[in-house]
Amino acid sequence: MELHPVYTITHMEEEKVEEDKATFYAEVDKVQTMADGSIRVVLGLGEDGLKVMQFLARCKQQGIILDIVATARES
Repeated sequence: MELHPVYTITHMEEEKVEEDKATFYAEVDKVQTMADGSIRVVLGLGEDGLKVMQFLARCKQQGIILDIVATARES
């Protein structure tokens, strides 16, 4: 299955994965500036994030650039 070139990942109560979009909640585990000046962000998906992880892994394998929208969750 070939994925579309742009994906939107947004924040909501539960994860939802479609062919060309993943919607999920995540915790920011780490933000780091690399030696070359690029920035790395590590997200924690929790125990039930397997489908999201598989979706993101397919994007990585296919070199797909993601279009990300992050919304803060109310505490």
